[in-house]
Amino acid sequence: MSEGLLISLDIEALASALSKHLVVNTHAESGFYSSSNNPLGKEMFNRCAKKKCFDSYRPENGREIFALRSDVDAWIKGQPLQVKPRAEAPADEIDRALDAAMNAGRISVATEATLPRGRR
Repeated sequence: MSEGLLISLDIEALASALSKHLVVNTHAESGFYSSSNNPLGKEMFNRCAKKKCFDSYRPENGREIFALRSDVDAWIKGQPLQVKPRAEAPADEIDRALDAAMNAGRISVATEATLPRGRR
């Protein structure tokens, strides 16, 4: 059995070295979200801005829409959590479907003897 390799890192030195090579997101520090930089995604952000879910503006001759971070974050927090329950088939229904497929010859159970040599 081979022994694992132990790596020791100085996280602060690593972060300092990496920070010289990272691109800084100019909108991250500002108080605005743009259509290309927001937690909703571009299409949803643009749709919500059009529906006036939060105050937004588009500069003249501009392609992006901007909105205050606080407005967008408040709108997101005010939305109800939408969880769709998964409809699961009852176990007996699944068993019947598998039995029918096996009887019709559409599926079969592979044993180790029937598997190709590379799959054992």
